[in-house]
Amino acid sequence: SRRKQFVTLQITCWDYAMNALPFSQSLNTVTADTLESLALVFLVPEEDAPRSSGKTIRAGVTFTGRFNGALEISVSSALLAELAENMLGLGESIDLDLQKDAVKEFANVICGNILPTIGGAEEIFLVGTPSVLEGPAVVREDSWALAGKTKLFTEEGTMTVTLYTDPSALEASEAA
Repeated sequence: SRRKQFVTLQITCWDYAMNALPFSQSLNTVTADTLESLALVFLVPEEDAPRSSGKTIRAGVTFTGRFNGALEISVSSALLAELAENMLGLGESIDLDLQKDAVKEFANVICGNILPTIGGAEEIFLVGTPSVLEGPAVVREDSWALAGKTKLFTEEGTMTVTLYTDPSALEASEAA
């Protein structure tokens, strides 16, 4: 099995108040680790990634617990095909419905992995049922704030992961 060098890409995001988003680095690390372990997909520097064709599939999942929120992901179509093939252990030419199932499961796993990191290992969160997001649809509520965002690059394409939380999570992160 050929192993590619794992490159951690740090994305620093700024909100309108010019404060760094509190969970971007954790989101980056969790997503990169999950891509590697679950989908056998490894990161490359941005300059080595293919230019986006523009076609993406989006999925999202909500959670409730000490604080509430949502996680949304957007995956380029080429990366989605690779993700689905590796996660499902099937050959090439996986139909679009199975690819959508794979992106929903991937969103679910990332959400389940990020919550103990940002909320504490002892906290209990209930993760909702993930869904594919068509058009302008979102799973987040208007009152939730952008809490973290990362964009990852692979040889196949790109993935953007965005985390939204209610204000209590952001207040807790500032107090820590």
